[in-house]
Amino acid sequence: MKNFVSDISRAKHLGSAKSGVSHWMWQRLTAIFLVPLYVWFVLTMFQFFINPEYVTNQVLYSPFSLIALLLMVNITLIHGVLGIKVVLEDYVHSECLKNFLIIISYGATLFTMMLVSLSLLLNFIVNI
Repeated sequence: MKNFVSDISRAKHLGSAKSGVSHWMWQRLTAIFLVPLYVWFVLTMFQFFINPEYVTNQVLYSPFSLIALLLMVNITLIHGVLGIKVVLEDYVHSECLKNFLIIISYGATLFTMMLVSLSLLLNFIVNI
């Protein structure tokens, strides 16, 4: 028997997953936060070619530079894992494999964030 109900009518009252807007917003927020951080980083690298010793000391031993570098690295990793999650959700069709890869990507990101943050903080504390 033919079903005369349209696809729109069938899907109308199913609701939404309510996670797409939050994910979209976090992706945009991290991108906005990264713009000034990468401008600072690129300008610092241009200065590095002019006077490498001064810039190295300025970046490694300045609290502002430490905070900016920590923010840049961690927000970049968060932005990247959000993008990887979208790619996995769109192109991996096995639910089990998709969930496994998403969990692995979040775990690897968290591990990398902790490792980089700890190494930068230890370098700063040791060289004060």
